[in-house]
Amino acid sequence: MRPVSIPPPHGPPQEPQGQPPAPRGQVPYPPPQFTYGGQSGLAPYGLYGPYGPRPPAVVNGVAVAALVFGVLCLVPAAGLVLGLVALRQIKRRGERGRGMAIAGTALSSLGLALWVAALASGVLTDVWEGVEDGVRGDSVLALAKGECFDSPGGLEGWTADAHRVPCAREHDGEVFAVVRLTGDRYPGDDGLTGTADERCHDLRDAYVMDGWALPATVGVYHLVPSRESWRFGDREIVCVFGDRDPRKTLTGSLRRDGTTLDAHQLAYLEAEAVLDAALEESPGSEYPEDDLPGHTEWAAKVADALAEEVRMLRAHE
Repeated sequence: MRPVSIPPPHGPPQEPQGQPPAPRGQVPYPPPQFTYGGQSGLAPYGLYGPYGPRPPAVVNGVAVAALVFGVLCLVPAAGLVLGLVALRQIKRRGERGRGMAIAGTALSSLGLALWVAALASGVLTDVWEGVEDGVRGDSVLALAKGECFDSPGGLEGWTADAHRVPCAREHDGEVFAVVRLTGDRYPGDDGLTGTADERCHDLRDAYVMDGWALPATVGVYHLVPSRESWRFGDREIVCVFGDRDPRKTLTGSLRRDGTTLDAHQLAYLEAEAVLDAALEESPGSEYPEDDLPGHTEWAAKVADALAEEVRMLRAHE
């Protein structure tokens, strides 16, 4: 039979033989003296006492960052570098977080490999083009001048969807101008509506230079940014032609400008626009005797516009 070795009992070391037992409530061995809170004396419980627990090691912050970057896979190269740095720091300082550093390094390595493979195969390009097509196909934010579209909610009220259709087909609206606004502060609903009314009215004749070609049933609408879309950078006012009756649609493009007219039509309408601009500046009073100086000044402007129109027409062969 082999002798059995009995391990010593758990707990604090036994008192040496031959010494009297310590009184109840006293530490059997004199503990070391410490300075705590500016005073010398016994260390408080848990702070380097002879039998108190040691404070836990600090978690390495770089390891946490490496794990976050590895999980998100947004910048895999950064996660890989941070993981390697964290492992070196943990080994040198004795900190915790080795598992997080290893996991972050592994995930970042996998993410970096996937990014390289995606770039090499052109997958990312196809995905981005698909996102652009999706936004361009359904959102009012991507409408451009000259495009025709249908809106599920019509041209009145709030809408976020616009399905592009050929202008030769029936459609709810036709974009004739896009106005880009500046500034960071939201102008408010009334401010945007006033600006849209003014700017869209000024740009209408540039799109339909032949005013006689614009049906009387066609009205001007506008799409303005909401308070929510403004926060995300939406700064565009979209000017739209639509039927005044919301239950009816348009058919065919209303565009009459340099893209659709020949040189002779364009020359005539450019000259005619000079006279039209002067005629629109008529005084507020209907009768000349109510404002004779104002009507006299207006008559002089109309005479100058007629002379300029004649000069422009004679200059065109």
